[in-house]
Amino acid sequence: MASGNMMQTEVSVAASFISGLLSSSDSLTADQLQIFTHTLTDALLEHYQHHWFPQAPCRGSGYRCLRINHKMDPLIGKAASAVGFTQEQLFSSLPVELTLWVDPYEVSYRIGEDGSTCVLYKSSPLRPKSATSADTSAHRKEKLKTRRSNRSKRQSRQRHSLKVSFYSEAVTHCTAPLSSSLSTTAVSPHMMMELRILLFFVTVPWIFCEPTRTSKVVPKHKGILKIVDDEELISESRTVMEAREPKKKVILSADYESPVDTAGEGPGADRKDDKELPTCLMCVCLTGSVYCEEVSPDMTAVPPLPKETAYLYARFNKIAKITNRDFADIATLRRIDLTGNLISEIEDGAFSKLSQLEELTLAENKLVKLPMLPAKLVSLNVNHNLLKTKGLKANIFKKLTKLSYLYLGDNGLEAVPLLPETLRVVHLHNNNITSLTDNTFCKGNNTHYIRYNMQEVRLDGNPITLAQHPNSFICLRALPIGHYK
Repeated sequence: MASGNMMQTEVSVAASFISGLLSSSDSLTADQLQIFTHTLTDALLEHYQHHWFPQAPCRGSGYRCLRINHKMDPLIGKAASAVGFTQEQLFSSLPVELTLWVDPYEVSYRIGEDGSTCVLYKSSPLRPKSATSADTSAHRKEKLKTRRSNRSKRQSRQRHSLKVSFYSEAVTHCTAPLSSSLSTTAVSPHMMMELRILLFFVTVPWIFCEPTRTSKVVPKHKGILKIVDDEELISESRTVMEAREPKKKVILSADYESPVDTAGEGPGADRKDDKELPTCLMCVCLTGSVYCEEVSPDMTAVPPLPKETAYLYARFNKIAKITNRDFADIATLRRIDLTGNLISEIEDGAFSKLSQLEELTLAENKLVKLPMLPAKLVSLNVNHNLLKTKGLKANIFKKLTKLSYLYLGDNGLEAVPLLPETLRVVHLHNNNITSLTDNTFCKGNNTHYIRYNMQEVRLDGNPITLAQHPNSFICLRALPIGHYK
């Protein structure tokens, strides 16, 4: 796990770049810009905490990427809300198309889909001045293993060369008696040459098939296989799964662990659904995490996932529906991020079996109602959807006794839903809320009640005047943030 110090420079460069773009619009004061920069820096450090890999800088790049694509990146939007900057002001101050990559040792950006990529910051990985005895020993072992592997390859090629030479001579010796026995008949030299060529092509293929018969299919990692010779078995503890041309046709069993050879499969043999194989070929599968962001060709449904998956990031695809089967067998899921899809329907039991799920992000979709939510949910983000009050069950959030962060901004809600006592942050901006009561956030019959957990409320962008509802916020430690008329 990376510490905050390891990514501090890159994160600071990224936050300062966004702040610099905002400063050019003269919409924020110097103090507001400073608060925005600090808030965005803290948000990025927290967001990248478990996704910063200096030894593999490209790993998790899609997750760390900040993106504005006619829709505001939620981290930038959150930082802007801390200084009362609205979505409309952000869009007027920032490019319509902006991609910002924040990776170990490099920060770069691109404005527009076809624009050039510009580097803001770049450094070289730090190398230790002297290796420890363990590192030196490991280096010697690796070098020795490579040397042995190369020697084995040379010996293998020599054996193959000897086999070809041997069988070429064998063909000559085998055809010699045939030549002498046919010498009494009228057989032309041309015909004898054809006989020798025929026997050669019958015998030689067996030579090159032998290495295939003696090779082994060994798992490289769960979900992908490779073929190596007996003398070249390589042990790898962790490998990013990438698409490649299979040397032998294989399919994976449902648990992604047991390879099944289909080399001898007949034309009438039953085949498994092809969609099981490509999941970790078109996505990036790491230990416990699956990254399927902006997949091409278009991803229109949740792909089958390895059973040990804990974190799923399938942002900016064209998934239209979540069914009860999509996550039925993945009880280990703790975080799901489906931002920027086309989801308009989620079956009511789609998340019911996810007892470990803590973070669910469904922002920037087309949802008109929410399904039943898992009891251990801590954070729910459904900003930028089509939700209305009738699409929310009466106690859908009240029953979530661990819910701390609730984002319902940019929807069509007409009223504030019932909120659990554990809630720390609730965003209800840019809805159609027209009224509040003394019981919306407080307990109207208890003037001594204080809602200690609640730290941040947003109601800006609604057709409501807060001054008309003074008792609605009397129990809060701070008034709602944002710009109000």
